[in-house]
Amino acid sequence: MTHHKDYTQTLTEALESSRVSVTQIADTLNLSSGKGLTANKVNIDPLPLFDRLDQESPLDPTRMKQLIGGYVSGVVLSMGESKFSTADTVEYEEVAGGMLSNVEVDTFILGVEAVLGVKPWYEHFNEERGLIQVVYLSLNRGTRPLTQDLVERWGSTTDRIFSAARSMLFHRTRDAHLDRAKDASHPDIQQVSKGDGYDAARSLVLPDVFFIELNEPTFHFAMPSKDLLLFVDASDKDTEKLQALHDLAKTKWSEADYPLDHAVYTLKTTQRPYFAELKKAE
Repeated sequence: MTHHKDYTQTLTEALESSRVSVTQIADTLNLSSGKGLTANKVNIDPLPLFDRLDQESPLDPTRMKQLIGGYVSGVVLSMGESKFSTADTVEYEEVAGGMLSNVEVDTFILGVEAVLGVKPWYEHFNEERGLIQVVYLSLNRGTRPLTQDLVERWGSTTDRIFSAARSMLFHRTRDAHLDRAKDASHPDIQQVSKGDGYDAARSLVLPDVFFIELNEPTFHFAMPSKDLLLFVDASDKDTEKLQALHDLAKTKWSEADYPLDHAVYTLKTTQRPYFAELKKAE
């Protein structure tokens, strides 16, 4: 409890920087997003987040930003659609073309629950690192997370949902290109940075989009933020390249407003993309 005042201040600042108005009411927060008749308002209890932060106390500043960033992402996405949402009644066929995969810190789950009262639908991207793969659902009046309740009502399989979500992500990535990474100590480090909030998730479709450029049977990548994917085409024995990738990922991770991960992952092109294996992390 001794840190909860600091947690509240940091959370409030993060929400306000995401254009959510915040008013503290006792131990809860009144949130407002949007304007006029379609403004979305909700009262949330941040205690589950604070309990999670307490479990890791004392927290270094970047880890604090990471955990709060995941929560804020869940809150903001859950408030991203009009209060007149029809998401609870839509059918899979109506929205399959509007599904997009993304990668989040697992406190995203708590943020969604705080607003919607239900869990988002997710799969572990890497459980050890606290990363999950979620699906954004684009509807006529905004975007919100795909929820477990909705998936259960549809009776859809994991493969069916990920197939739709990855397909749309692929189409939004076709015009992306690999650039030499800024500030990299090795010239072979490349980046994808469209800045649309899906760059980290593009690790899921790299083998499909850049199959010509990928010469090795494995490739390595890092996701320091949702708006930056770092990549190197290298074998496991290319320690110089891998160290350069790790060093740059660590720097960009610490600088991000919402730090995702600084680990270096290896992914074989013959495997399903979202089963990434941890290669190296401090």
